[in-house]
Amino acid sequence: MKMEPWIKNILSMIVIVLVGFVLFNLAFLMAYGIITLIILVTGASSSSPPSTVSFAILLLILWIIAWFVFRSKINDLAKASFLTMPLMSTLVVLFVVTYDLSQWVSILIGGALCVLILSFIRLKKLSWVYTFATFYVLALIAFIMIFDIQI
Repeated sequence: MKMEPWIKNILSMIVIVLVGFVLFNLAFLMAYGIITLIILVTGASSSSPPSTVSFAILLLILWIIAWFVFRSKINDLAKASFLTMPLMSTLVVLFVVTYDLSQWVSILIGGALCVLILSFIRLKKLSWVYTFATFYVLALIAFIMIFDIQI
């Protein structure tokens, strides 16, 4: 039985949303582990805010994993679903690191990053699922900012 294209597209969107949700949680667990490890190694107080180094290590690990995923032979749906994790983590870290600055600075930097990613997707003529994954992350970030959700 062949599936209608619009049904396949809706199912693809649902997969990206669900897999993205699981990957966000995995990324936050990874962030907790890295922050805890940095605290243990440096002897810093656990009540002090996480260091920028721990965030940099997290993003480095996530983007290295992403590089391997994007170079692999898996399908575009899996790659687009995975894109949500490093992108969401990068934007969240950006907003945490720039918390003391104006919220507009965070929005401008995050927006510039997303424009770069969307331009890359268009330049490489990648599947629409990558664009959907990027806009899904942007919608979540906007929701978090509008409703002042503390992560």
